[in-house]
Amino acid sequence: MAIAVVEAVAAVVVGEEVIRMEKLFLSFIQIFTITIAVWSFSVQAESSTYWLNEREYTVTVSDNNKPILSVGIEYQGKAPKGNELIKHNWKAVDTDFYRETFKNLSGSSIGIKEVKYFLDHGQLHTPRIKGGKKIKMTYGTTLIKANELLFRNNAWVWAKRENILHRMFVFTYDNQEIEVDIPLVYF
Repeated sequence: MAIAVVEAVAAVVVGEEVIRMEKLFLSFIQIFTITIAVWSFSVQAESSTYWLNEREYTVTVSDNNKPILSVGIEYQGKAPKGNELIKHNWKAVDTDFYRETFKNLSGSSIGIKEVKYFLDHGQLHTPRIKGGKKIKMTYGTTLIKANELLFRNNAWVWAKRENILHRMFVFTYDNQEIEVDIPLVYF
């Protein structure tokens, strides 16, 4: 009878170990699945910047060495172009204005999820993150359709001295989030 009890206890212990190993295996599978899901949304694209001069440049974003987006920044001067209402007193505060051109080179739409702002020197006097609603107010859309262009005149920057306003655009493309710095230079 003692042997039967020992065998029963051993079977319970072995059974508990099997259950623990199954739970550990399931936990490993869950962690692996979550990791794969995170990787699928992580930045896999690369960007390269070609500076034309100290203010103007083109950024090309590529995914697996295939260009998917081109962004051009052109200096417009110290005054806005056209009759657009600017919510900034550019006549009293020295300001640099730029034209932005976003060209979708892919066969899929590219979303603009958010824009994060920071300066090389000093503190911002405006919000640090612009979400979908504000992006739509600024650009008229949050989507750059396949093989289409999106233009914006009068992107502006000012500072107390020479500075760079970094704008980290978070684009969405084929289940990825791609973060690209598209700065504006102030002199």
